[in-house]
Amino acid sequence: MSKVRDDSYFVIQGWMVNRLRLSGTELQTFAIIYGFCQDQVSDFHGSVSYIADFTCTTRQSVTKALNKLCEKDLLIKKVCKGDPNYYTVNFSRVKNLDTPCKETLHPPGKDLDTPCKETLDMNIEIRNKDNIEKK
Repeated sequence: MSKVRDDSYFVIQGWMVNRLRLSGTELQTFAIIYGFCQDQVSDFHGSVSYIADFTCTTRQSVTKALNKLCEKDLLIKKVCKGDPNYYTVNFSRVKNLDTPCKETLHPPGKDLDTPCKETLDMNIEIRNKDNIEKK
């Protein structure tokens, strides 16, 4: 039986793919741990089995991903005697990556969320036609 609750989720942010160049189990594992650590105070104390259940992979795949993420200096493994290992994000390495970079920002200019006059006129015309046909 899975340890993952139905209402549990994790978020893969674009910078994790674009800037860290993560994919697959490494990406999913990093995203899960980042979700627990994003306040830059907390650590991930979950088990390898929990991540394996959440990513639908094996404990071996997750252990390999954790080791690679530590080798890339994206995660810091904390070892405590008698307790399971726990992980945190190396924020000095990942600093400012969670803010949009110049290349991914929309260019300055016309606000695209504001409807234009032509669209408004067309919508009014369609609504009026629909109201006439309903009568």
